[in-house]
Amino acid sequence: MSRKYKQRGYQEYDNEKSQKRPRDNDFARSQPQRVSVRVFKCSLCGNELKDTSTISHLTKCTKCQSDLHSCVNCTFFDPSSSFQCMKEIPRNISPKDKANNCALYQAKGSIEHRFVNLESHTDARKAFENLFKKS
Repeated sequence: MSRKYKQRGYQEYDNEKSQKRPRDNDFARSQPQRVSVRVFKCSLCGNELKDTSTISHLTKCTKCQSDLHSCVNCTFFDPSSSFQCMKEIPRNISPKDKANNCALYQAKGSIEHRFVNLESHTDARKAFENLFKKS
């Protein structure tokens, strides 16, 4: 076969494309996968809290003992807006890092991306299948 151009790779792409190597599933499963997780962190120390539904007016951070039901830990806290809150509030709440009784409080959560190995999932799947395995 005579080629018009002598450069390497010219008209060889189609041949390589048709001879694809089969994908190795074991390799794909051993790679860590990215998982998105919603977390709540203390605004002062960054301590991660597991359950935001348990935050009350008296809840304190387990690491730094700061109040968690405060403006700085709220979703609507915005230093550039009126009264530093994105919601309409009748009066200023001060100080922003102390506990308050605001009815509009909503725990500020952020989405973090973490990497998880799928091997642990396959191990769990095997353990599940072994439960119902007939002997």
